[in-house]
Amino acid sequence: MNKTFIFDLDDTLIRNTHYYSHAKLNLARFVLNRIGLRAPDCQSLINLQTSIDKEAVKEKGFSSDRFPNSCKKTYKKICETLGIEDSEGVDIAYQIGCSVFNGDNWKKEGLLDGAEETLDFLVAQNDKLVLLTKGDVKIQRRKFEVLNLNKWFRDWHIVERNKDEVLKTYLDCQPQLWHVGNSIRSDIEPSLKLGIKTIYLPCETWAYEMDHNGVPEDSLLIQFDKILKIKEKYSILK
Repeated sequence: MNKTFIFDLDDTLIRNTHYYSHAKLNLARFVLNRIGLRAPDCQSLINLQTSIDKEAVKEKGFSSDRFPNSCKKTYKKICETLGIEDSEGVDIAYQIGCSVFNGDNWKKEGLLDGAEETLDFLVAQNDKLVLLTKGDVKIQRRKFEVLNLNKWFRDWHIVERNKDEVLKTYLDCQPQLWHVGNSIRSDIEPSLKLGIKTIYLPCETWAYEMDHNGVPEDSLLIQFDKILKIKEKYSILK
C-alpha cells in the first residue's frame, strides 16, 4: 500500500443535501396548501425550519430524528402562532422530514459522477481506502449496504458528532495520508488541525456546515472541483 485516503460520504461520494432541500420545499408546499392565505411566506417558513434544525444539533447531533423533528416543530410553531390545532398536520410534517431517508433514492442515484472511477483507480494503486462519515449510525449503515460500499471500503467508521478522534488513529499513516471531504467545518478544519493533508471538494450543504470562516490557507490543502481530479492529479499527491 502506498497511500491512505480517508473519504467522507455525504456530498463527497454521494448526493445528500438535495434530499433535504426537496423535503424543505415539500414542507413549504404542504404548509401553504394546508393553511392557505394565513400561511407565512415560503422564505420565512424555510428560514424558521433551518433555524430550528440548526439549534437542534446541540441536543440531537446528527441523529435521524433531528431533521424530521425540526419539520414537525416548524409546522407546530406556525400553527401555535396562528391559533390553529392540527395534530394530523404535525404528523404529516414529521413524515415529510423522514422522506430524506428513502433508500430507493440512494440506490437509484448511486455514487456521484467520477466517484466510482476514482475509487477503482485508487484500489488498483494498492492504496488503502477508509470511509469516515458523520451521521446516524443506522442510516449511514443502510447507505453503506445499499450502495455496496464494501467493494472499496473494508475500513469504515460512523460518528455522530466530530471526526477528530477517528482521524487521530490514522496519524501513523503519515506522510502518505489524505483526508477527502466537502465540508470546511466537518472535514477540512479537523484534518488540517491534526496536520493531515487534505483534499477539498467544495459542496456547501446547510446552515450548520456553512458556519465557518471560508477556505483555510494551508500548504496541506488541495482543492479540486470534482472527485475525478484525484485520479487525474494523482502524481502530485505526495
